[in-house]
Amino acid sequence: MATTLGDIASTVANDILVRPDETIGFAIKAATMAYRTIANKVPFPELLVRSDEIAVTQDSQTLNLTTNLSDYEVAGIISLRYKVSATEVFRLTRDDARNHEWYTCQTSGTPRLYARVDQDTIEFDVAPSSSAHTIRAYFWRKPVISVTDPASHELLIPVEWEELLIWETLYRTYHFLQSFDKAGALIMPAMLPDGPSVRKRHSKEMGIIPGAEEMEGELPAEEDPAASDAAMGEPAMDPEIDASAVEDEPTQEAPKAKMPKGGRI
Repeated sequence: MATTLGDIASTVANDILVRPDETIGFAIKAATMAYRTIANKVPFPELLVRSDEIAVTQDSQTLNLTTNLSDYEVAGIISLRYKVSATEVFRLTRDDARNHEWYTCQTSGTPRLYARVDQDTIEFDVAPSSSAHTIRAYFWRKPVISVTDPASHELLIPVEWEELLIWETLYRTYHFLQSFDKAGALIMPAMLPDGPSVRKRHSKEMGIIPGAEEMEGELPAEEDPAASDAAMGEPAMDPEIDASAVEDEPTQEAPKAKMPKGGRI
């Protein structure tokens, strides 16, 4: 059985706030607001729609989406396929509406770009040269929620998003109850010191082994062979030279000081 907005509101009012009589109305309103916000921003598979072929108007640079997609309220366009003939079909490239203010519109041609100039209208860079051309829209729609009974609306989002919807509903319900401190606690970061410590330092690049300057003070430094040899009273050995391959060289004694004439130093 699909989850409804009423189920989300009941979870908040009954299980979290444990005040169903006082909060269920606020929770339903909050769940509806949060659900609309999430569904209008994310193209969930449950909300994707592919339209039928829509005929364009010759020499008209604009196309009204509301007229041609009257069964839906378009939340966002994923792609527009333009068809000139059975052998010439391509995808229109989305453009910024601000660029269209500077285009010199030709009287007719084959569009390659489009821009969404407002909620209901798209505009081509070139007006279509024939009414036989068509487009097919691939978009996601806004959910249609009953005004009189929003609690009965079945969710059109994946089940793994329901936890976020519960959290957003709780946040908005706290605001309706004027419990602003509790609402703020839901988004306030943990009040823990964030400074570096002696034992642990924060890496500047997560997922990458930190450099030596970041590791300073965390791990004991690697023992220097030269330092240990010096401590033992032995000459330092290059670690790249095999000790067994080094031949013994005759040692030379230090020259003795000569006694000056007269026998005195």
